[in-house]
Amino acid sequence: MRKEMDFIGIIVGVVIGIVFGFFIHDKVNIVNSKEVSSEEKVYLLQIGQYDNSEDVLSTQRLLQENGIPNIVVFENDVFIIYSGISLDENFESITVLLDYSEISYVVKSKFLYNYISDYEESELTFWEDGLGYYMKSLNNEKFETSEEFKEQKRMNIEFYSNIVYLMSVQEEDLLNRIRLQTFKLLVENRV
Repeated sequence: MRKEMDFIGIIVGVVIGIVFGFFIHDKVNIVNSKEVSSEEKVYLLQIGQYDNSEDVLSTQRLLQENGIPNIVVFENDVFIIYSGISLDENFESITVLLDYSEISYVVKSKFLYNYISDYEESELTFWEDGLGYYMKSLNNEKFETSEEFKEQKRMNIEFYSNIVYLMSVQEEDLLNRIRLQTFKLLVENRV
């Protein structure tokens, strides 16, 4: 008789636990549970990582003298200089210039969704849509922004402007500079 009571108690406990779990799950708003996919993985051509602005300015001057595009991104308390962003690891046009100028570099991979995943629900839709358009640009796809994206109440105007530029710019060098600037906005505007 005692074994039957223990068994019934366990079953009742499990059922109550499951019901309670479903109840709690429905009450908790899981906004940022989007799965990170390889579609949001990008490669960045990193020139250097610096603790002070003097080294950054010196490296930027060298890059500009050699006609190499670059952007400085402040992330995790350091200044990082990037010269390219792409969906693949091939930066041949820029690496030829870097090799010729004897400037060292490294290719880094990043998941862009990590930069927007902490936004509140009211802002997250804007950043997710914008990230989708940004990825299309990196993939050299033509795109048009939706009316919903244009009418978002909580938008970052600089990021929005860059997405609009990415839709229309055809010139390769300018396009790459805007793509780098857009990456900087993703990193430095994260909450």
